[in-house]
Amino acid sequence: MEIKVQANYIKTSPKKLRLLVDMVRKMNVDKAIIQLKFSDKKINQDLLHLVKSAKDAAKAKNLDEEKLYIKTITCNQGPSIKRAIFNSRGRMNRIKKRMSNVELIVSDAEVLKKDKKNIKENKVNTKNKDVKKVASVKRK
Repeated sequence: MEIKVQANYIKTSPKKLRLLVDMVRKMNVDKAIIQLKFSDKKINQDLLHLVKSAKDAAKAKNLDEEKLYIKTITCNQGPSIKRAIFNSRGRMNRIKKRMSNVELIVSDAEVLKKDKKNIKENKVNTKNKDVKKVASVKRK
């Protein structure tokens, strides 16, 4: 069973948030919580809150907490606030204050094992297919 949670309008850029998202992807939920607690980044509190809420939602649906894994976690760009900074000679530059949207899907360990088997079977099937190679033509 899968549980989906979202956090919208997090006030940090997606580039900074993706560093933490990549760190906890495909990880056990308990290990991810420990990893986020000891992270140096300021934004880890928002991501930690999201992972804990996914764990609580799984507990409410009577799923085993020890078998929970982060199946997918994506970080997308949200709306950006435009601000102005004034320069000399009457000029003005724009500053974009970016926001992020994070989507987290948590599932049982059994579901992940089934997905891995399907991926391995697809890789084996693609290797056995006959692939036509096109010869490249050298130009003079």
